[in-house]
Order: sequence, then C-alpha cells, then structure tokens
Amino acid sequence: MRAKMVLGQLMKTAIIGGGIAGLAAAYELEKARASGAPVEYTLFESAAKLGGSLASEIVDGAVLERGPDSFLTEKPAAAELCRELGLAADLIPSNDAARKTWILVKNTLIPLPDGLMFLVPTKLIPTALTPLFSLSTKIRMGLELLLPPRPSKEEDEAVAALVERHFGPEAVDRLADPLLSGIYGGDATQLSARSVLPRLVEMESEYGSLTRGMLAAHRKVRARAKDAAKKNGGAGPRGSNAHANSDPAPRPIFTSLRGGMQQLVNAIQASLNPAWVRLGTPVSAIAKAAHGWRVEAGGVTETCDAVIIASQAWAAGVLLSPVDAALGEDLSAILRAFLGGMKNEALLTEPDEVLVATVRRELQQILGIQAEPEYTQVSRWRRAMAQYAVGHQARAKRVAERVAALQGLKLAGNAYDGIGIPDCIRLGRTAAKELLSSQQVSESASQPIA
Repeated sequence: MRAKMVLGQLMKTAIIGGGIAGLAAAYELEKARASGAPVEYTLFESAAKLGGSLASEIVDGAVLERGPDSFLTEKPAAAELCRELGLAADLIPSNDAARKTWILVKNTLIPLPDGLMFLVPTKLIPTALTPLFSLSTKIRMGLELLLPPRPSKEEDEAVAALVERHFGPEAVDRLADPLLSGIYGGDATQLSARSVLPRLVEMESEYGSLTRGMLAAHRKVRARAKDAAKKNGGAGPRGSNAHANSDPAPRPIFTSLRGGMQQLVNAIQASLNPAWVRLGTPVSAIAKAAHGWRVEAGGVTETCDAVIIASQAWAAGVLLSPVDAALGEDLSAILRAFLGGMKNEALLTEPDEVLVATVRRELQQILGIQAEPEYTQVSRWRRAMAQYAVGHQARAKRVAERVAALQGLKLAGNAYDGIGIPDCIRLGRTAAKELLSSQQVSESASQPIA
C-alpha cells in the first residue's frame, strides 16, 4: 500500500497589521508560496505605509529614526531575517566601548558604574566610588552577596519589589525605574518581574544573591566562548592554538542597519506580492465562519482559512471580543503606553511646538545646550509599548489557551512574549510556520490510500 500524492488545497490567510510582526508573517508565507506551497495571503494595514513604528528618514546624510533604532544582537531572529533579505553587508554593530548610559539625579547626569549588568552590580570598586548611590545603598549592595537562596514562589511580583528586596529603594529610583522606562516606557512598580526579568527571578531562587548569580552566569558565558574559540581558532606553531590564551571579543549589544530600520521594512515589502498588500485598509470586524473566517475591511467582507492578528493587543481585543468575550477582555487588559510613557502620557496631547520647547528647555538645564536645532521631528506612538504588568504570564497563558481553541487563528506582536524587533519577527514567522504546518498535517490526513 502506498499513499497517492494529490495537489494540496489552497490556504488563504488574512494578516491584520503591517508592523514588523505582520511583515514577518507575510514574508514567511511568501517564502512558502515561492517554494510551491498552495498559499495566498492578504496583508491589511490601516496606515498608508508599512512598518508600524519602524520608520526612518535621511536628512542631510544623517539617518533619523522615528521609532526603534536598533535591535538586541543576542536575539538572532532579526539578524537572520536581514541576512535572508540580502542585507548582511548593511548590518552595523553598536560601538559599546564608546557607549555610556547616564542617569539624571537632581538635574545632574551621572554615568552608570562599570560592571553593572542590568540592575546588578558585579564590580566592587566602581560601585563603591560611584556618586550614583548613597553610602547606605552601597553597603547594602555589598551585603547582598550574603543572601541565601530564596525558594521560588508561584505568584508574580513587581520589578520594584524584587530590586528593593536586594538593593534597597534607592536602587529602584536611580536604577530600575530609569532603565526600564527607557525599554518599556513603563513603571517598575507595575512591571512584572517574571516577564521582564525572568533570569533574575531564577538567579534569586538558585543563588539567593543576584550578584553571585550574575557572576556565575558571566563565568559560564566566558568559558563557552573560550571553548568555541579554541575549536575554531586554528592551529598556531607546532600545532598550538594561537587563540588559546586570549579572551574572545564580546558580541555587540545592539545591531542596526546602515540605512536605518526602514531598510528592513523596504526589503520585506519588496519581497511580497504587491497585489496582496492593502494599505489604508483597516479591518473593522472578523467572525468565525463554518469553514474558516470572515474578515470585513473597507466595506467588503472576504472569507479566508486563517487569520494572523499582528496589531496591538488592544486592537486585537476589539476584533476578537465578538468571537470570544473572555479572550477579548484579556487582550484589552494588556496595558500600553519616550517622552511621555506610562507616567506622563498626557504629554502626547501637547502640540509639537510645546514638546520641542520642553525638550530644548531640559537639554539646556541638563547639558547647557543653547543652540537652535537645525531640524526637529516629533513622532507620536500612542498605546505603542506593551506593558508587561504583574500577572502578565498568567494572562498570556490564558490568551494562548483560548487562541488554540479557535482553529486558524494566530496572534503576533510585542504584547505576548517579548517587546523587541527580534521577538516580533520570531512571533510573526512562527505564526505563519504553524499555519503552514497545520495545513500539511490536515492534507496528509485527508489523502486517500491507493
């Protein structure tokens, strides 16, 4: 007995949202179509351009970013996609040796001390000498090395609670809050420790002291890198390894593109079928059909086999509430909020000239800059940053379970499992791959046996 091969059934997919997650999903489906898979897709974007908050322009030879200006190097999805699109030569690393982070304390800029590994001090002398912390906080940071392992608990807690337990309230005000507001635009007293700092939660359970845990993790990374360098470094004189005694160069923390992040958007857009991309076309409603889904956009209702919602969580909540009220409620509950953020969202309503004047005044007070700007640009991203509030993991689990019960539905974006560009790309491509995989399984099960 052998299986008879039959032509696969066409799978039509609607992708709602043309940000980087939706673009990544469309790219994956287009890649499958180009390889012969029976796939069609329609990408709906309410704005007049693709890319969402990824937007760049070049002014007098300088790249200006309206949104994200780089992505984390350690998360490979973004760089991998750039290489697939032929952008490898345009990937540029951050100059970490020259990069410095400053914290504003009483209108004075103070650099972060050397050896600070994301909220955790790992070098004694720089921590002892920095004016960033008071003497009492420095003593507490030193004594933190003595903390015993803390049994893991099921309940979530705020980042502020975790940091304060180890290093005191001043570390929250002068470290956790400013650093996390730069990443999440959020508030350390509201952000979930399990979602935002899962490694620190694990370290606390295993080591007690976050400093001991961070140092142990750093030693493991260096050991692995040295082992890899020994294997790949080649043989020197008389078979000795020329790199055996040298430390491997660390990877850059961030990576960007020579032409700005818009370069990635343009490359993906160029790879798609333009007839299947609908700009300026917001989706007003979706509904479950007997076989697939109905999507209403621009006054027209279309039927498709699957839907990937890659819009913001609140927008996904609005669309899915008529389909599953509990799912819609959970999606709408994911809070969303650099000038501004969760603590100062009212700034977004101010006119451009007021925002520019505010920034100029603060630059003058802090840095003494008096010169008139040659060029100003204001970009507003309302409700753009997902806030992983306490309880986010439990909420995300409920969302995943309810989505799994709705055949042909996938979610992608920065509101679920990572807020960065690589996370959005990973989730978008994964959503498309899972739909393609389910189609193959379905076709395999329906093939007649000769």
